[in-house]
Amino acid sequence: GGGRILSAPLSTGRLGPGPGGRAILFDSRRGEDWVLIIVGGLPEGTGPYQGYVVMQGGRYSLGRLWPSAPGEMTTYKIFSRRDLAVSGSVVVLDRDGNLALRGTLSAGA
Repeated sequence: GGGRILSAPLSTGRLGPGPGGRAILFDSRRGEDWVLIIVGGLPEGTGPYQGYVVMQGGRYSLGRLWPSAPGEMTTYKIFSRRDLAVSGSVVVLDRDGNLALRGTLSAGA
């Protein structure tokens, strides 16, 4: 880990207003990397929603997104034994496994 903070705006990929949010990944120097997702505007009827960080060779669960404020949901996970430095993106899937939101992680986002 390099102590870097990576960020990804999360969106549906469609133009115009709609659901969205942000993912933040901290690449710790001491091996406790973490990811936080905060989203809003997702329809309640297609939940529950699950967050994942996508890395080379796999997709790792961040867990279920839970209400954190009116119209907002979050999830957070610490990875004590996995280096997230090679993570490329974060995705949020609906209850049927369909893509709800996606974002590409970068240091400048």
